[in-house]
Amino acid sequence: MTKAIRIFLDSSDYSMLSDSSKQTPALVDTLQELLDLRDSDRVRFYYSGTILSEMAPLDPAYASAAKQRTDMLIRLCGTNALAWHSTILANELASAYEVAGPVFSAYSDTGDWYPLEVFRLLPNDQLDISKTITDVLRGPGVSRTERRKAQKQLLKRGQPRPAVRAILGEDPENQSIDKLMAHFPMRPADARTLMRFYTGHATADEATLAFRASLRDPRWMIQWFRQNHTELNEFVTLLRNPAARVVDAVLSAFEKAKEIRALDHTFGSGFADSIIINKEWIEFQDSCLSNVAAQIAESALNIRYQPLDPAILELRCPGLTVAVRSLFSAWWTTTTKMPRAPQPNDFADAMHAIYAPYVHVFRADSFMAPHIQKHVARYGVRVVSKLKGIGEAINTEIASDK
Repeated sequence: MTKAIRIFLDSSDYSMLSDSSKQTPALVDTLQELLDLRDSDRVRFYYSGTILSEMAPLDPAYASAAKQRTDMLIRLCGTNALAWHSTILANELASAYEVAGPVFSAYSDTGDWYPLEVFRLLPNDQLDISKTITDVLRGPGVSRTERRKAQKQLLKRGQPRPAVRAILGEDPENQSIDKLMAHFPMRPADARTLMRFYTGHATADEATLAFRASLRDPRWMIQWFRQNHTELNEFVTLLRNPAARVVDAVLSAFEKAKEIRALDHTFGSGFADSIIINKEWIEFQDSCLSNVAAQIAESALNIRYQPLDPAILELRCPGLTVAVRSLFSAWWTTTTKMPRAPQPNDFADAMHAIYAPYVHVFRADSFMAPHIQKHVARYGVRVVSKLKGIGEAINTEIASDK
């Protein structure tokens, strides 16, 4: 049985392919070629959660363009999604450290791009309506007569009357629904299901299924990310923290590279390049990779800090290895005569690079492409730096698999 060729496009590709103002005959041909490949049994396009968050417009003026590129993503990828990067890293490290973990797949054909930890954010218990009513009535400013009258109207044998449950479950003004949607990326109908669970009108399984249905909807997720990208709610924090740990773990490497590049000013142009192949420099990179892995494993797997041999990481942690080593290569390039600090896009590109070993053809921007290709070649992945070259790369991969 022939394998399905897995393709990962850059977020900018969906913008280019869907923007009518940028259409050229060549771009039209590229899109048609990709659609034809999609319709074949040989190719599957995949998106990731990081792509969804990147595609969310920060300016409402670009909402229409965001809708167009989201439609293009769905048109090409359907419900094919790659696992959240922290999920991939945790499972790679579990393999490297020989820690038992759940059965894992980096691929989903039902749109499951999110980390499973998001479901821990859902409430475990339903709202104890009777206790809430009793606590309120026992508060200051409520007389004994008023309390007894209210309890008689609202409760029967210590339980809320059906009319009370109905009112709480309906929430006609949607005030509670709006609050829920600010914390959970749930479509209105799905948020109502969660509210109904709170008030005893739905089961925990129904609430979980409703949350999952919203997460699997790229159109809704991009809209929610646009509206809540600046919010520090639990959901956004849960998504951002793993990436922040990776960033913190590798930032010191940039400073070391900049120090070495500074030697050019003292010893002449090209001196730093002459020592980049130095054994000590290579060992430093290996050491950083091992330390980054140990730091992430310590927090993600709750194990003792223990750096591993880089050879083990190369074998069992392809995503982490490619991401970290690609950053090293890129930073060495940027610490030239005009050094610059690491840019936010550098880390975003590194998060994307985690996925490179899990596909056959990977799109990266022209700056990062050669760095990623250098470190992902051992896994048999083709990295493409221009959208116009994606079709040729896919066809070459198909031909090589015959």
